[in-house]
Amino acid sequence: MATSPPSTGPRWAYGPGAVLPDPPISTAQRAAGFAINQILTAGQLNGLFKNLGEWITYLRGPRGAYASLEGAASVMEPGDTVTIYENDSATIPGNPLTGYRTGAVYAQIAATSDVVIVSTSAGTISVFSRSTPGGTAVRTMTVAHVTLSVSALTIYGDYLAVAYGNYVELFRISTGASLWNYLHGAPVADVQISGAYLVLVGDAGTGGFEGRVLRVADGTQVDTISHGGALKACAFYGRNVAVAGDPGTAGNNARGYLLDGTLTSIWDATVATGGTLNTLRTDGRNLYTTELAYAYCLSFSDGGQLATADILRTTVAPIQWMAVDQGGVYVYSTDGTSNAVLQRLALGTCSLVWESSLVVPAQNGIATDGARIWSANSTGGSSNGILTFARGNCAGQWTKVDTSVTTYQRFGWLLVPGVE
Repeated sequence: MATSPPSTGPRWAYGPGAVLPDPPISTAQRAAGFAINQILTAGQLNGLFKNLGEWITYLRGPRGAYASLEGAASVMEPGDTVTIYENDSATIPGNPLTGYRTGAVYAQIAATSDVVIVSTSAGTISVFSRSTPGGTAVRTMTVAHVTLSVSALTIYGDYLAVAYGNYVELFRISTGASLWNYLHGAPVADVQISGAYLVLVGDAGTGGFEGRVLRVADGTQVDTISHGGALKACAFYGRNVAVAGDPGTAGNNARGYLLDGTLTSIWDATVATGGTLNTLRTDGRNLYTTELAYAYCLSFSDGGQLATADILRTTVAPIQWMAVDQGGVYVYSTDGTSNAVLQRLALGTCSLVWESSLVVPAQNGIATDGARIWSANSTGGSSNGILTFARGNCAGQWTKVDTSVTTYQRFGWLLVPGVE
């Protein structure tokens, strides 16, 4: 028969003045155990109870149901699994949450479960702890060519790739060091990293190429992409690369490649009406893109359209940003002045999950860490420079992932469900 746990927890000798074994109990002593009539010191006894209590606390983990992803994550350790039922009557999905850094003006934003990184239009990069984005920056970096506007930020492990003007520059987040910068020869629109390679896309640069594959280790070019029109976005997972943008050669506005040292073309596609595709992201299963009022789910294997949704109901949005996490596709659409909307679409189908009108239309870029949505505000004044929005979630079991900037590889999500 199940019983309630004791009112006091299992922790023992965890305070700053606790007497612990000095030196610690050896591995040999642990293997042999204590002998008959051997008298234990206070430190040895405390050390055993402390070790046992820490294991009990770890294995027990948080219990019960939580009303929000953020609330659960604050008490969970990496590896813990809890039940989360979002209280959407208290926080409606898509509603603004706490904003940070009043008066700041930012050009782009990226986020993982550990850090939030923003850039100014002049190329100053600030790294904030996710737990205290309103506090002092953990680290700041400045791009080599500070007069050029930042168009994209991408985090991968301990790397930060910055696309600005005609350049891509790679930084190490933990030290702030610039590792290399590469001149594409024309404006760069997007950059993504996976494994040992970086993919950049933009307008036709040196040699007439709209995309390039660089080696992360040293920034050397290993291959190029010739599209025949400006590329707006790219997606990269494993060895699969996809690019999208203006209609190019043969009217195709999206292309897929296999990267195995060099690129091999595996498909070309004319998505939707064949117009400009503004965005492109992947959840590791499918591709997601937008064309003015519509959103599309594409097959990463052949570029075929798996789903289509009229997300803006015939309204045209000339500026769009996209982010994808373990449970949704987030699209921010704006005319850049007075009208803006943030939407969450379902993975695989692009059906509308929720929609929120934004009070600050002039935002540049959005990001998700799997627990909330982040955006960079470019207006300044009395507004917050970093805005956040409730993500919402499907009730169920969630596991907290250890995705520190030194171990995170592809997706820096704070919490991951089995299937959402």
